[in-house]
Amino acid sequence: MGHYTSSSDGPSGRIRQWSYACGSLEGRGVSERDMLMAPTALGVTGPLGAGRTTVAAYLEKHGFQRVALSDIIREVAAAEGIQEPTVAQMQDLGDRMRQNDGPAVLASQALSRWDRTRSIVLDGIKNWGEADYLRRNEAGFHLVAVDASEETREKRKVGVVSGMLTSADFAAAEQRDRAETDAWGVLIEEGQQVGNACGMQTSSSGMTICCCAEQASIWARTDPWRRSRAKWIGF
Repeated sequence: MGHYTSSSDGPSGRIRQWSYACGSLEGRGVSERDMLMAPTALGVTGPLGAGRTTVAAYLEKHGFQRVALSDIIREVAAAEGIQEPTVAQMQDLGDRMRQNDGPAVLASQALSRWDRTRSIVLDGIKNWGEADYLRRNEAGFHLVAVDASEETREKRKVGVVSGMLTSADFAAAEQRDRAETDAWGVLIEEGQQVGNACGMQTSSSGMTICCCAEQASIWARTDPWRRSRAKWIGF
């Protein structure tokens, strides 16, 4: 990919510029015109340590309202007396919320916090239903899939986040995050489905599911060498 340095002031210009700066931007089913138009909403998905929050924070710095789905889960955890939930506890709580109130519950709650006077970035889309809900209910919505090498992502998480002390801890959380399955290896409908070329799969209830990364229209990579190149062209 080339070094795209658009001077566009629109939100879409910023995400386009950031993604090219970080080394990779690809689109599927998105025209050049669509990519340059200011979207009303962006969602960010990606595996543990990929840099989702870095992307969302960058957009927040440039005028987006940022709402993290994980903050909604943390509020539930705090109400239950869990002040510093581990990754596994966050995954459990998110699954329970989706099981009780439907797969789109976190996305719909996040949208309810939108002031609608500026564009919004939803940080932490993890379930197929969240991406599907946003696409169906928000005109101009685009999902951004962020990724980095496993080595890079592990270094960002092990010994840094609560309850993740070893490579084995990371591997267990990573496997669940990519595509959460039951004892028979079938996708759990209310679970995490960040995905990685997982294609269309059938859930434990018989529903056909397309993992989040497979639904993305914009991709970005945040490996360290790509970030250094981003600085070189002015970020």
